[in-house]
This record gives sequence, structure tokens and C-alpha cells, in this order.
Amino acid sequence: GTRRYMAPEVAQMIPYGLPADVYSFGILLWEMLTLKSAFHKYTRDRHFREVIVEGKRPKIPRSWPYVVRNLLERSWAPSPCNRPSFQAICQ
Repeated sequence: GTRRYMAPEVAQMIPYGLPADVYSFGILLWEMLTLKSAFHKYTRDRHFREVIVEGKRPKIPRSWPYVVRNLLERSWAPSPCNRPSFQAICQ
């Protein structure tokens, strides 16, 4: 997959499941809402170090509704088990 959408567990070659897709969805949703590309100028090494290892995520404007900010933050949770399911997102 494309690096900027890749969940940390995928980039680290750890077994993964649907929560990896939730992470990718969160990045894509942020891009659609901001009309920007996440981490677009990052090299492969910088992306791995800052996003995968250090947990850096795109900035979420405080002006956005709480429900949107919360959804994005939960979608990007470092631990896959802390991410919402797509069923929960749709409700």
C-alpha cells in the first residue's frame, strides 16, 4: 500500500487485520476534510521514524466538531485494538 496510508503495524510487518483499514480510512478522511496530503513531503526514512515509531499524526483543527476530531484520533490509535470498528464508525 501507499506509505502515508499505512497503519504502523503494517509498516512494521506485524500481523494485522481490519483495524489497519480503519487507520487508513482516518488518514484519507483527514485528507478529504483538509484538501491536503498527509506526510506528502516525507521521505521513507522520515515517515518511518516520525509516523511509525514516534506516532506523529496530522494536525486536527480545534475548530472541527468534537465528533470528527474524536473519530480521527481514535482511528489513528497506536494500538489496533483501540481503533473503532467500521460498524461503530457508521453508527
